[in-house]
Order: sequence, then C-alpha cells, then structure tokens
Amino acid sequence: MSPPCSRTIWRVLKSPQLPVATRPSWILKLGSKMVRTSPESTPPPVSVTRTSISEPLWRVEITTVPLPPNAPTGLTASAVSSNQINLAWQNNSTGQTAVKVERATASTGPWSQIASLSGSATSYSNTGLAALTTYYYRVRASNTGGDSAYSATANATTHAPPDTTAPSTPTGLVATGIATNQIRLTWNPSTDTGGSGLAGYRVYRDGMIIASTASTSFVDTNLKTATEYCYRVVAYDDVGNNSTQSANVCATTLPATEGVLPMAATYEGLVLHPTSPTHADSGTISVTVRADGSCSASIGLGGTRFTFSSQFNTQGTSSAQIPRSGTTPLTVNLTIEGTHREITGTVADGTRTAEVLAPRRFWSRDLPCPWAGTYRVKIAPPDGGSADQPEGYGYGILSVRADGVAGFAGYLADGQRVFRTAFVSEEGHFPLYTQLYRRGGACVSWLTVSPDGPVTGVLAWFRPAATSGFYTNGFVTTCDMTGGNTAAPLGLTAAADGTSLELTLGGTEFPAGITRQFWETPQGRISTVPSGDRSVTIRLLRRSGEFYGYLRPATTGPLLRFRGMLDLSGAAGAGFYLGPTKTGYADLHTVP
Repeated sequence: MSPPCSRTIWRVLKSPQLPVATRPSWILKLGSKMVRTSPESTPPPVSVTRTSISEPLWRVEITTVPLPPNAPTGLTASAVSSNQINLAWQNNSTGQTAVKVERATASTGPWSQIASLSGSATSYSNTGLAALTTYYYRVRASNTGGDSAYSATANATTHAPPDTTAPSTPTGLVATGIATNQIRLTWNPSTDTGGSGLAGYRVYRDGMIIASTASTSFVDTNLKTATEYCYRVVAYDDVGNNSTQSANVCATTLPATEGVLPMAATYEGLVLHPTSPTHADSGTISVTVRADGSCSASIGLGGTRFTFSSQFNTQGTSSAQIPRSGTTPLTVNLTIEGTHREITGTVADGTRTAEVLAPRRFWSRDLPCPWAGTYRVKIAPPDGGSADQPEGYGYGILSVRADGVAGFAGYLADGQRVFRTAFVSEEGHFPLYTQLYRRGGACVSWLTVSPDGPVTGVLAWFRPAATSGFYTNGFVTTCDMTGGNTAAPLGLTAAADGTSLELTLGGTEFPAGITRQFWETPQGRISTVPSGDRSVTIRLLRRSGEFYGYLRPATTGPLLRFRGMLDLSGAAGAGFYLGPTKTGYADLHTVP
C-alpha cells in the first residue's frame, strides 16, 4: 500500500472571555462512532459538528500539508579534477521543492550544507576543493512538510594538481665513438618533482631530434666513418613538460681501421647447437667485460664448468682455447655486437660447434624492467605423445623483479625439479638451464616474455639412460612452453554455493583413465565425493596455483603421486602423475 502523501493539522481557537461552563461541546465523527468532547478538549483530525446553541465563539481551522518526501537514493561521487567532484542521485518523490547537499571531510562528520537546489535537481558539481583530499557527501529532499531522511553517503578523492613542473636537466652527458658508424651516449638520470613522473629522454644530434628513450644511454647508428657529431639530451615527463637541454657534447666515429670499442658490461646467456642440441654441447655462458676490453668468462657444458680470461680487440672480437683433461680443447670465439646489446660466437670441440648468445644485463633499479611480475608457464609433452617419454605436463613459475633479475622454479613431467636464476634481457629473453639426473642430463630453453604478456619457448630435454627408474633407455625430446602473467592468485571456485571438481589421471599405463571427484566450498575447502573417500587426497595452493596429492586406484594397488598447476583462466589445471613404471598426465577441471 502506498504511504499517505499528506496530513491534516487541526487548530481549535477558543475565546478567552467565554467561561468554560458556557463553551460549546463537540460531536466528533470517528468512523462509525460519534464521540462527544468536553469544552476543553481538542478535536482529532476527522469531521466536526457544533451542537451548542451558545454564541459561536469557537473556530476550527483545518490545514492539509504534504508529508516529507522520500529520501534520494543512488548517490555517487566522482572526482573530475584536482578541485571538483561531481555528484549524481535519483529522486523518489513528486512535489519536492528542494534538494539539500551536505559535505564533510570525514565519514562521521561534522556535516555542513553546501547547496540547496531545485526539487528536480539530480546532480551537482562541487568546485573549489583542495587537491588530493577525500570528501564525503549526503543529500536529502525537502517540501513544505519537512525534510526527508538522508541518502546513503558517497565519497571521492580529488586528483593531484596539474603537473606544470619540468624534469631536471640531464647532466653528465658523455659521447664516445664505439664503431666506424656508431657513437654511444650516456648521462645521469633526471628527476621529476611535478607528480606525473619522468617519462623519458629525447636525443638531439646537431640540433635535430633523432630518438626518444626511457634509458640513460643511447647508441646512435648509421653514421659516417671518422666524422664528428654533437649531441644534447632533454628529459620529459608524462604530461609533456620538457627540461632544458643538457650541455652540448661531441664525439667522432672510429676510423675505418677500427671496429667496436668494448665497454664495461656483464653478459649472460646460453650455449646451444643450432639444429641438434645434446647434453654435451648445451649449457650456459657468463662474460664480464671491463672498459679496457679484458674479460673473464665462465662456460658450463655437459655438467662441467670451465673458466677462462681473454681480451677483446678494437674490432670487438675475442678468441680463447680452454684445455680439457684427456680430450681436445674447447675453442671459444666471441664478438660484441655493435650496439653492445649482446655477445655472439661459437664454442667448438673439434667435432661439433655450438652457438653462443649472451645478452647484456640491461635493467636496473634506475631503469626498471617493464616485465616485472609473476608468470605461470606450462610445459606440454611432445606432440603426439610416446610411451617412451613422459606423457604429462610439467610447469613452472617465472618471477621477474624490477631490476630484471628473474627466477624460474617448477617441475618436469617425470618429477624432476627445475631451478634457474638469471636476468631478463633488454628484449625480454630469459636463459633457462638446469642440470638434471646428477649432472647426467639437463633441460635448456630461451623463454621470451612478449610486450603484451605471453611467455613462449621451446624446451630441449635430455634424460640419460639408466639401469632403474623411469625410461631406462633415456631420451632427447623437445616441449613447447607457454604461459602468461598473473597479477593475483587464481582458484577454481566459480559458484556462490561451491564447485564440483574432477581429477583424471591417464596415459599408456592407465589408458581408460582414473577419475575422482571433489567438492570445493566457497571458502576454498576441498572434500572428496563421496565424503570420506581415503583413496585420494588433493591440496590446492592458491598463491601459486599449484595442486598436488596422491591417488590409490585399488586397495592393494600402487600409490600414484600427482601434481600440476592451474591455467590462467582458473577453471582448469594440467600436470603429471608418477606411476609404477612410467609417468602420465593429470587433468583437474570444474564440472557442471
């Protein structure tokens, strides 16, 4: 039933000169009842009939006024600048004559009225506010019958004031000719105090802008041999404020008889055969180059580590021989790439020649890595599968810090742990290499983090022959690696009342598959279906997305241990199980 929209106010005016005994009484009609009142009583708000023959010195005034309006609803507050917040709401009554806006700087008040608007108003712009300040608002409607209740409160925080401050001028600009057609520039970082943040630098050559970069170094290429060029650098922020130009510095490209001048830097990467990698000729390389071109290096091949020292010449090349006991020496030829982004080269043992790729360490705290974050990576089995190789899915988590140092931790599908710490290159490449099986095998891959987030790579996996355990004949295989960034832990729960899960273990060892079901509550607790099934247990680590447990197919059967990781959708996961003689796949997903 709709509430009443008005009320009746009675006022009885009595003559003070008339004695009480002679004042008229009243008959009041209350529904079907007739009530006689005394001369001193005040009639209730119904109908009135005078019954006395006395002089009519009483007068009854009846006034009808509206009830107060209903409270406005749906109040929202949105900051649009450093000094303005816009409000919007919905009115819920007709005939209201005003809307009153109140404001406070705390949710508990004190409140003050800042505006009285027309009754039809549904929005208001509050201007003249302080920057970076949170304001709270409430509104109420009004008419001649009074004020409504208050709306729910809404709040917003004003924006930072506009940035009109330019970054500081870059200092310490140094220009060095490093090749016949290249000049390297370095400078000190600028600072930005305006609030929007430093965006980067613009490089000018002979008065013309030639590049923009976020780094504090730049290599100018495609220049003329033995020619002088002059440079300035300007810093700019995220809203386009430009610093003044740096000091002007000049440098000359090297003569044709010279090549690449080495620079102090650290390079780290992989050694891989280009077409048919094996454990013996796969590994890692690390090179530390000093400003005079001398270097110290370390190479790990086939489970053995070698160290050596060498000297880069003005052409940017170096050659060294590493003696090995009882066999031919290793010949290492290295070349610093013209822009110093990487070292390339070869490692040869007299029979086979592997290739070297070692990017320069680029990211730092002053120049943070744009790919910092956590990435989930799935390692798929070889296409088509094979009974002589693992049939499940391995997985890993790649964690990249802001300074570019990254760590990979995970499992291969035969249960082998994989660990690696290295740095991500300027191009987003991570050198993954782990020795396995007591240094008798390994896995190796270049993982690439794309600008839009996906991680891809191809893993070369070398397992040696053995007299016991899984896959005694050993194998050499490749596996695709795919993944992506995850900003928060993912779970399987999708329904408000819980989710049904199904785990399947399968492969050539159990071709029909072994299936168990679980129930996950909205709070993340997992129980077996039917309840009390002790043949299986599972645990889900929501922070990493990993799941693991064990399953016993029969009362006297083997215990199958499994583990895996959820994909980025959070609706399914893949992994592996370890069986009596081989390994298979583990699949975890939600079911209707």
